[in-house]
Amino acid sequence: MPEAVPEAADGKEALSPFPLGLLLTRSQQKRGLWQPDWDEAMPPDGFALASGRANSIVLSMEDQTYQARWNSDGSIREFPFWLENQFVQVRFEHRPSGTPEKLLVTSPNGEYTVDFIDDKARITAGAGVYFVGIRQNDFGVAETWYDSAGGALADFLTRTGYADREPRPVSLVRRSLEEQPGEVFYQYDSFGNVSAVDAETKVCSALYAEEGRPRYWDRGEEHRTLQWDERGFLMKIFGSPAPEIRYEYTFDARGNWTERREIRMIPRLGMLVPEAGRTVKRVITYREEG
Repeated sequence: MPEAVPEAADGKEALSPFPLGLLLTRSQQKRGLWQPDWDEAMPPDGFALASGRANSIVLSMEDQTYQARWNSDGSIREFPFWLENQFVQVRFEHRPSGTPEKLLVTSPNGEYTVDFIDDKARITAGAGVYFVGIRQNDFGVAETWYDSAGGALADFLTRTGYADREPRPVSLVRRSLEEQPGEVFYQYDSFGNVSAVDAETKVCSALYAEEGRPRYWDRGEEHRTLQWDERGFLMKIFGSPAPEIRYEYTFDARGNWTERREIRMIPRLGMLVPEAGRTVKRVITYREEG
C-alpha cells in the first residue's frame, strides 16, 4: 500500500486507500525508523549512525534505493515506510508554519501526490483523484476516503500516545468497502522502541539492547538473534529457518559504515560454507555541528 489495482469503472486508475494518519505521526518523530514488522531485507541500522548527525542517508541494495532526510530540529521529512507488505518512499513538504502542505508517496506501482488543504486532503494517482476528510487531535487521526464522485471508500483511525512529547501510534483501525475490518496494535519498550506489532495474521516483536539496537527478533515463525560489537556494528544474524549471516564493512572518516557485505554460512555436507550475499551501500550527508 499504496497499491495500484485494476481500472475503475470510469476508466481511471484505482488506488487502494492507505492510512495517512500513520505517515503524519511518523513525520513528527525523531526516534529510529526500524520496526519489527519490516521486511528483513531492510537493515535494522540502515539509517543509524555511530557518530555525527546526518542531513540525509541514501541506502542502496541490489536494485532498490531508499532515502531518509531530516529537518534542522531532528524531525524526519523523508523516509521509507512499510505498508501492506511493501516498502514505499515518503516525502513531506511543509508550510512555513510547520504544517504539512504536500506528501509524495512513491511505491513499486507508481507515485501518488497528497495535497493537504485545511482538514482535507486531495490524492492524485495517475488519472484518478481521491479526497480524504481528516479529523486530528491529541488522541489520534481519523480519516475517511472518498472517490471523485463523493462515494465513501474506507475509514482509518490511528490512535496515538506520547513519549517525550512525540506522538506514536498505539493502534490502527481500518474499515473498507472491499476488505474485512481490521486492527493493528503497536507496543513499545521503556525507551520508545517499537517492541511488537500485532496484526491480524501474525505478531512481530523485538527485544532491544542499548541505543535501540534489536538483539532478538521474531517474525511469526521466524526467529533471529542479532550480535553487535562494542562499537555498535552488526556482526552476525542467526536463527531459524534462515542461514547464519556474517558481515564485513567499509567505513568513512567518521567511523560510519558506507558499505556492508553479507557472508552467508550455508550448511553443506555437515559443514558451514561461506557464500557471498547481498551488498548494502550508504551515501551519508552530514550536518555541520555547532
